[in-house]
Amino acid sequence: MKKLFSTFLSVMTSAALALGASAPAVTSAEGLQETDYVTGMISFDSTDFLANFSEDAHIYGNYLDANNLEVYKAMISLVVPSTDRITVKLPEPVKISVSSTNAQTMSDEDRQLYEDAVMGACRSGVDSALFDMPEIFWLDIANMGVGTQSIPTWNRRTRKYDMTINSIIFEPAYYAEYDSMDTVEEYRQQLLDAIDSFEVKGETRYEQIKSIHDTISKFTYYDVNARFLSSPIGSLVEPGAVCEGYAEGFKLICDRIGIPCVLVVGNFDDANNEAHMWNYVKMEDGKWYAVDVTWDDRDGQYGVDVMYKYLLKGSKTMSADHFPETQFGYTQLTYPELSSEDYDPNKPQVTTTTTTSTTTTTTTTTSKTTTATTTTTSKPTTTTTTSTTSTTTTSTTTATTTTSSTTTTTTAPVVTEPTTGEPDPVEGDVNGDGKFDIADLVYCSQTVLGNIQPEHSCDADGDGIVDGYDITYIRILLLDLLNDKKI
Repeated sequence: MKKLFSTFLSVMTSAALALGASAPAVTSAEGLQETDYVTGMISFDSTDFLANFSEDAHIYGNYLDANNLEVYKAMISLVVPSTDRITVKLPEPVKISVSSTNAQTMSDEDRQLYEDAVMGACRSGVDSALFDMPEIFWLDIANMGVGTQSIPTWNRRTRKYDMTINSIIFEPAYYAEYDSMDTVEEYRQQLLDAIDSFEVKGETRYEQIKSIHDTISKFTYYDVNARFLSSPIGSLVEPGAVCEGYAEGFKLICDRIGIPCVLVVGNFDDANNEAHMWNYVKMEDGKWYAVDVTWDDRDGQYGVDVMYKYLLKGSKTMSADHFPETQFGYTQLTYPELSSEDYDPNKPQVTTTTTTSTTTTTTTTTSKTTTATTTTTSKPTTTTTTSTTSTTTTSTTTATTTTSSTTTTTTAPVVTEPTTGEPDPVEGDVNGDGKFDIADLVYCSQTVLGNIQPEHSCDADGDGIVDGYDITYIRILLLDLLNDKKI
């Protein structure tokens, strides 16, 4: 079954905007109060949230325009839960022309124009904050009030209002499952405690990631009916989650120990409003690899099977059944570049040490100096040319590079080749050896008879119960294979 991604796939419609008295869509210039504005409320090095804002990290907030960045700063303040109204002053006010200053009486065309203007100025900031900060687990943006403070001017020529949107107003809302803000705070504390007490084993980054992957898989199970299915609460506090809960819980633990990690969304199914979420992590070799804890957790409520089919994989493996989407409604997501190859934990780690010696001479010259600076964030190259007469110090540098290889001994996971769709490698493989044969029938029979305590779930027919029907199911599969002369 395609994994369900439960939140904010659809954009907020005008019906969801807070257009009533609590947050008017339009106010006059006199209604603007500087004290209401939220600008730079929280810095990226704040200790109030867990996200790994290290030099190595990939932060979606770094790819926003000026307006959405201000919204982002306001949203990340919600790591400390609050339903207090937030007003964000836009650095670049948005101008539109509409038939009415009241969104409720606008034409459908103008209403869409207004919604696009509002969402274009804020939605990327909201989404990016939630992707970077899974600890904002309680915020229900589908029910969050959104309105504007605008200055309308009547245009006699067009017979429309030229509206300048100066600020966007948010009224945060919590998910109904939490009942009250007191309940939100209780679960926030439980989440912080769970993150703090989460035991991560291993010395290498590979061992640590595998430890996080295994612990979450064994703690929770995939459940579309769970109370906190789309939240890290469901993967770290109360078992029961879908892919979003798995991925967010995994990121929070990686953030805690300083492993760069991002959330990735894809596999969109527009017809059923479904999608999937997984993670990218950065390893010591400087490359990013994919981890999908959801599809590696095979057990359900009745076992503790853990796979490693989607642990630290490159694009060649993941592209078989994982399709990242960069366009997420109004939001454009910029993902790190995924390694083409899978991560090899047994490959020697190469450490490079450079020794530099410098010889310096001084001469007087008249020079024309051109300095070019190029960045790697899709920003234009900047070239500055200056003419100077100066005393120039010329340095001759000799670099000696020493390369040493260190072999780290680890136990590599058993990995099966990817298939399209479901993550199960082989149907009927109940003993977990990666293949289906007569040994699986023996394993299941001994389990049903109570002669062995199974390490893997023998629920071959998927009904949630291990019984004689599973033996019959495996026998049928074996007969089919025999008839096809495959065994």
